[in-house]
Amino acid sequence: MQDLHFVKVTVDVDCAWNGTTAPGYRLFVNNELLNERQWRWTDKMLCEVIPLAASSGGYTISLEPVGNVTDKFTLTNLQVVEGPAEKTADMEFRVQ
Repeated sequence: MQDLHFVKVTVDVDCAWNGTTAPGYRLFVNNELLNERQWRWTDKMLCEVIPLAASSGGYTISLEPVGNVTDKFTLTNLQVVEGPAEKTADMEFRVQ
């Protein structure tokens, strides 16, 4: 059994939507569903805080739109806030 490390990362989520029907999204870490949210804001960016008990290795954060697929979501600004991890690419990090 591998040792688990507490890691906290953050990522900014933004959505360009038409403002009539609120879109939703699912946030994944390595294809494992972390949360599902309904987007409610027209002029704000949301900072998702992702706490993990993670084994050593690489992790990828991804987003899947739910509902109106014409709305555009973007993920930016991945930051490792706490724990033995480092950012390795745009939406990827490695736990040591």
